[in-house]
Amino acid sequence: MIQAFDAISAEGVGDPRVLSGGIGTALITTAAGLIVAIPSLFAYRYLRGVVDLLVVDMEKEAIKLVRAFDQMSLRAGARPRRREAAS
Repeated sequence: MIQAFDAISAEGVGDPRVLSGGIGTALITTAAGLIVAIPSLFAYRYLRGVVDLLVVDMEKEAIKLVRAFDQMSLRAGARPRRREAAS
């Protein structure tokens, strides 16, 4: 587009062939950008889904670990903690 505007400033708007080079270059760079961007978006969304699944699995395992610690403390004779009443 910069080339197209440079051509307009140099030649004027009377000849459409002057604009075609800059517009063609802009279209090619846009297509190249889309060729890179679309697969990148798919890869990002796929990997984000994988990470979300891993986070859920890690949270489930953490809950199991906390429950195991609670069971160990109850077996050892520790009393469950009670919340103190606020005065």
